[in-house]
This record gives sequence, C-alpha cells and structure tokens, in this order.
Amino acid sequence: MKNILLTLIISLIAFQYSFSQNTFDTESDTETNIYIHTLQKYFDTIDKDLPENNKEYYIEKRHIYLDSFPNKINGFKINWVKEIDLIKTLESIKTDFITIMINPINITKGDFYVGLIPFHAHLKSKKYTAWNGIFKFHYEFDSGLNGLIFKKYTME
Repeated sequence: MKNILLTLIISLIAFQYSFSQNTFDTESDTETNIYIHTLQKYFDTIDKDLPENNKEYYIEKRHIYLDSFPNKINGFKINWVKEIDLIKTLESIKTDFITIMINPINITKGDFYVGLIPFHAHLKSKKYTAWNGIFKFHYEFDSGLNGLIFKKYTME
C-alpha cells in the first residue's frame, strides 16, 4: 500500500512538472524573457521555404535587457544592433534585409502584449516597407504561477 501511494504521489508531481506552463518576464534570463519568447513565436509563423524570409534579420535591442543575445532564433540569423539606421545599414551591407521593430510591453485592461513590426529594407530604392502588418503577441497574468503566460497572437 505504501508503494502504491508513493508511486501515485511521484506520478502526480512528475505530471505537474511535465505539463507546467512557462511564465515570462522582462528579466535578463533568455529562457523566460518575454521579448525573446515573442520573437520565437514570430519566427514560428514564418515560412522558412520562401527566399525572402531567409535574409538576415536586424533587431534593435533597446527594450531588451539580456546578459547575452542569441544569434539565431528558430534557425533565423539575428543581428542585434544598438540602434538601427536603415540607410546606413543598407549602404554598409549592400543588400536587402529585414528589420523587426519591437515595441515595449503594453498593458490594456489585463491584456499584456508585445508588438512586432517587420520591415523590409530595399537596397535599390533605399526605402523600407512594413511587411505583413503588426503582430501582437498576447500574454495574461496567471496568479497561480505568479507570472505572464502566452495566450495568442493577432495581426493588424
């Protein structure tokens, strides 16, 4: 009987940890950082087979405070820059590229979201265009886990 009870308790604990949801924040840990998680979710939505999606991505790190920045996210090459000056970057790398603008986390009536706006920078015209609209990655506060959990993403 003791063995059955002990097995049941261990199974319940293992089940709890194997299906527990991650919480996210703005701290410096890459695994729980809401901005890195948002970028991972964004890159999950991209079709890797399209050639225009396989360019290098340039992302400003002004709202993200990490100890280290990953140079790849979901297989996509990331260049982290202090400040993105599209014209200077186009002139220096001499090719089209994609930059992703990350808006700081917003809170609206209990809805926490991070907005991402991808831009395609064109070398020939020295212009950039918004690409596919604004992606909003929504999180909600879970009082049981005492943190933000991912809920959904929407496009505008």
